[in-house]
Amino acid sequence: MSGAPTPGMGPNVMEEWGAPCSVDQDCVDLIGEGGVCLHDVLNIYYLPMGYCTKFCVLPDAMTKFVPDDPSCGVGRICLGAMGFFEACAVPCTDDAECQRDGYTCQILPQIGIEGEPKFCLMQPSCTIPCIMDESMCPSP
Repeated sequence: MSGAPTPGMGPNVMEEWGAPCSVDQDCVDLIGEGGVCLHDVLNIYYLPMGYCTKFCVLPDAMTKFVPDDPSCGVGRICLGAMGFFEACAVPCTDDAECQRDGYTCQILPQIGIEGEPKFCLMQPSCTIPCIMDESMCPSP
């Protein structure tokens, strides 16, 4: 799971939001003021080669996503868990839209339920403990 761009069929929803990055300025150049380059989520999930996004604020602890949130803009969704992790992403419908190695179209790990929007996210097995110690990786 390198995080490197990969060719795919159809649109690539990770060309700007979710694009590879090294530093915040890479993301500011792509998505504008407030762009940040994340390398992990909550120091648990590793984001190979970085992930361009902006932070946002969910309205309450029960809300996991807000479509067209003003911090994110039209066509993007503020997602996460209030007070823990809140960031913007472009929704997807198929893995082919996630044109980076190790990223797939999926509901939010741990908190998402079937029927909710999907996003191009790292594989749920791509955790920092697993990377640091392979014995911590889930069995295939």
